[in-house]
Amino acid sequence: MPSEPARSLHLRGVRVATPERLRGPHCPIPERVRTALEDLGAEVIVLRPGMQLRGVRFDSLLLTGGTDPNPVLYGQPPTREDYDDERDHRELAAVEFALKAHKPILGLCRGMQLLAIRLGCELAPLARPRLHGGAMTRSGPAPVLHDVVLAAGSRLASLVGTTLLTGCSSHHSWDISPRDMVDALIVGTSTDGAIEALEYVRRPAVGVMWHPEDSYNLSSQQAAVFRCLAPPERPRRV
Repeated sequence: MPSEPARSLHLRGVRVATPERLRGPHCPIPERVRTALEDLGAEVIVLRPGMQLRGVRFDSLLLTGGTDPNPVLYGQPPTREDYDDERDHRELAAVEFALKAHKPILGLCRGMQLLAIRLGCELAPLARPRLHGGAMTRSGPAPVLHDVVLAAGSRLASLVGTTLLTGCSSHHSWDISPRDMVDALIVGTSTDGAIEALEYVRRPAVGVMWHPEDSYNLSSQQAAVFRCLAPPERPRRV
């Protein structure tokens, strides 16, 4: 059964599309993400490779975590050999489609990185990489959580109802460099200055560097992050 925070913030009837993952341990999509979306009332649509997006009926797009995007996407040389170029290009195509169709987008961790690249940012290694450990609902070592400060008046702060919340990331070694960012705002930072959230000004697109799917059932604020996926014109059901 979903917890009280999950029940209080339904995405009931919202069809959330997320691109299928073909590599790694969390295929086709991370089970934590699917569980969070379904607990919040959403219908999950997995976008398979080769699908024509115009023929898929969905309300919003979710980009999940995973390996960092290839630096060639922002004009830099690759630093290793295990990038998932096929996934990068397929997800960027989905972002482009959703932006043109004015569909809400939420990017989580890698998903925020990809959204930031589309908006003109680069990725840069943190001067002091941080390891946050396992998330609250994962097995393994106790998590190391970190504060996120949100900009007052931002869409994200309005949705979660606060300008200070606790995020949990599996790892954090890359930061967003907003040098050529276009029509986007940095709306969240960690206490050590790393960028944790951004919003696109002209479209309902938000990215966060932490994983709200790991604690949505323990925190109404983390559950509220998923409200970024609700179409703004959609009337509430009672």
